[in-house]
Amino acid sequence: VQTLTIAQGLVNRDDGVFDNLPYELAPTKFAKKDLYDRVKGKDWPGRSLKPQSVFDSLRERFGARKAVREADASRDPAKAPYRGAYGFPAGSEDAAARLFAGYASPYALFLEAIDDMLGCSLAGALVEDACPLDDRVDVAGAIRLRPRDGRDEVVVDCYADEAVGLALAAGADVLAERALVEGLSRTVAFGLERRTSVAPLKMRLSVVDDAPA
Repeated sequence: VQTLTIAQGLVNRDDGVFDNLPYELAPTKFAKKDLYDRVKGKDWPGRSLKPQSVFDSLRERFGARKAVREADASRDPAKAPYRGAYGFPAGSEDAAARLFAGYASPYALFLEAIDDMLGCSLAGALVEDACPLDDRVDVAGAIRLRPRDGRDEVVVDCYADEAVGLALAAGADVLAERALVEGLSRTVAFGLERRTSVAPLKMRLSVVDDAPA
């Protein structure tokens, strides 16, 4: 639940990795919707118990789309292009799925979806100054996706934190100019601070801003 809660930020950002992924590589035209539903913790319409979802489910079951929903329910879940594909019924949960302990981070969830839905692996990431001619530094990022079918690699523009997070989750390299890294580097100090009786000690990360003014 915590991973899904934090992952909402990845799908609710304009012009981020979620908006720019190459959904044309997916085997279905609903890949972007399916990824959004997966991050929201839903695999297909009507599964959530929110009032709007319940209403939509009843309308699809008894309304004008009843025949469509009945046809979808009769499909073989094993033939779905990926887990939670729109228009397919729920698949059975096997023993391995029940033992799944969760994702290490929201970026791990995203990487699974990219591999599952788009058939791509993350080959690397890039961080750069998007405004090199200005006096300020505006850091932007990009990721490099490698399709499994041998097609050309795809570069996806995204935010810098998304590029770094996805690269760390995939164990991939992050490329950046030396001047950018040195200009943004800060000295970091770790320490312990006392908080409450429930959690008496908590790791604290502080930044020593020794950069020239």
